[in-house]
Amino acid sequence: MSRRTRLVWLVEFACVTVIGVLPSTSAALWWLLVPIGAIVALKYLEERWRAIEGHDQIKHQLSLLLSVLPADGANIRCTYHVPLKTGWRRRVRLLQAFDYVGDQGGGGRLFAIDRGIIGLVLSSKETKVENFRNDAEYRDRMTSGYNYTHEEVGRRRADRRSYLCDPLLDENHTVLGLLYFDADHYGVFTLDHDNPRWRMIRAASAVIRAPLLN
Repeated sequence: MSRRTRLVWLVEFACVTVIGVLPSTSAALWWLLVPIGAIVALKYLEERWRAIEGHDQIKHQLSLLLSVLPADGANIRCTYHVPLKTGWRRRVRLLQAFDYVGDQGGGGRLFAIDRGIIGLVLSSKETKVENFRNDAEYRDRMTSGYNYTHEEVGRRRADRRSYLCDPLLDENHTVLGLLYFDADHYGVFTLDHDNPRWRMIRAASAVIRAPLLN
């Protein structure tokens, strides 16, 4: 048992004991809100800790995959997005769970679910690949096919030429998360079963998905 687990167990035990004993004392019953609030906060923190640990494991798996993925001179990077309800309206957005593997930054960003390849894959629940030959094709497709405005496209980097997004689905066909890959060369990603990158990504996707189902 880890130190954190022992601490959580002790705090929960203390809170439950207080909840059981307090009504038999002369203390005001509103004091029950303190241990109850502490238990609720602990449950939330436990969920967050589990999510962070799970994301760390996924990042490790993607790091291993990227270390053996044939690049053929391309700069490939990858990350993981999860659906997340945000704000008082509980609007669903996509959270980039950690920084790009193979690049810097990006972790913690939130994306609208109606834009880009990740939004399209979230709604379709199917793996998608996209390739652009040049900046002009990229900017045109971002506005015509991926729901970005010209202003938004103008603020985006246009140095990526190949994209792949693969959804991780549970037995009810619910999206648990999205594996995202991009590269700076055209045609790096395809869904051709003879493409070694796609075969390796499919195998890694199965490994990453397995613990998410437990």
